[in-house]
Amino acid sequence: MLVSIASANVQTLLPHQGDRSYAKNAINPLLSKVETLETQFAAEQLDIVGLQEGRARSSGEKVGTAYRMYAAAATPDGAHGVQLWVRMGCCARVVHWREVNPRIMWANVEVSNGASIIVVVAHAPHACSGANELTSFWADAWDVMTMLRSEHTSSHFRVLLDANGRVGSVPCAHFGTHDAERENEGGARLRSFASAFSLCAVNTFWPA
Repeated sequence: MLVSIASANVQTLLPHQGDRSYAKNAINPLLSKVETLETQFAAEQLDIVGLQEGRARSSGEKVGTAYRMYAAAATPDGAHGVQLWVRMGCCARVVHWREVNPRIMWANVEVSNGASIIVVVAHAPHACSGANELTSFWADAWDVMTMLRSEHTSSHFRVLLDANGRVGSVPCAHFGTHDAERENEGGARLRSFASAFSLCAVNTFWPA
């Protein structure tokens, strides 16, 4: 059973951009930004999409034109917020989901053949955010993965992450050589995380 999965930083999906009356869409002014994203994702036949910079005002679920959307709320000042979109009518459905904080959420997704996929959506801070914020995020991510691995031993895992990190200069079995860059602090933390939980950064092996 094939499930098409992707991650997308939507570059600030403001709450009012889900409204048709928001008409600053260069592609089609009659569509909201949310609807445009749905159209683009569906055209690529993406079944599951993890979004960063979702910026929803509150956590919850809603149904769009092509996707069922699960949102972790932004911070009180409107920053961050991650979301998981699952294409309606595809072979996958969300059994359970949980918001950890505005930067991390996860869901137990069941596929029609009975397989379980644990999908984690996350957005790491920029390197300029400071060591404390970086350490806090990666500690949270580490704790979440440790818990999920222990509770879902027979599930497949997919982490849809904007790591805000550069990798490639330090050899690692979990990274390929595509678009290799000099590793920065975010990249080093990502490398440690990937190694600890046996994860591979797919877009480092071939173009995304």
